[in-house]
Amino acid sequence: QAVIPYLDGLGDAAKLMGAVNVLQKTEDGKLIGHNTDGAGFWENMRKNGVDPKGKTVTVLGPGGAGSAIWVQGALDGAATIHIFARENGPSYNHTKELLPNVIEQTGCDVQLHPFEDTEAMKAAIAASDILANATPVGMGDGCTDIPVDPSFIKEGMVVGDAIYFPLMTQLLVEAEAKGCQVVTGIGMMNEQAAVGEKIWYGVDMPIADVVAELEA
Repeated sequence: QAVIPYLDGLGDAAKLMGAVNVLQKTEDGKLIGHNTDGAGFWENMRKNGVDPKGKTVTVLGPGGAGSAIWVQGALDGAATIHIFARENGPSYNHTKELLPNVIEQTGCDVQLHPFEDTEAMKAAIAASDILANATPVGMGDGCTDIPVDPSFIKEGMVVGDAIYFPLMTQLLVEAEAKGCQVVTGIGMMNEQAAVGEKIWYGVDMPIADVVAELEA
């Protein structure tokens, strides 16, 4: 978000999301900002058989990656998206600014809630088909922190994490124990990188080869 005022332009997705994670230097020397996180997250979901179209989604943490995830989810046809952020923090206020434009352009029912409102969070997750964690809570070797009360996780829903280290965060461990389909963050990392490679070099990244190398 902080780099945007210094750029010469934004790609369509980055403009709507208000966040950038890839910079492209054009042939005439201009710097254009793009965002690949949202496309990477949902492409990874689709490769795991999960499509946001017509679904209700809860997104925890609308920071740089989180804003990309919820906006791309709206662009990809989600029916309702519940977003949770620390009340009146930077991400909360940034999301509040983005909401009207995204709702107008996508028709998605997007609702912003304070992270501190645990009753709203419990109700939103209970009504959701997909829970996406875009907070850093749970990151790090041996970390057992979890961004939500495990009892809020609905049996049988889909739970995806943007974190890829550890691969199975405590959130995913708890979700799997409840019979949920879990989607780790490593696929998002690969897919968003592939979008970046296309922007920079115009080539398709050999994701299968990258995954094989990572798993070797």
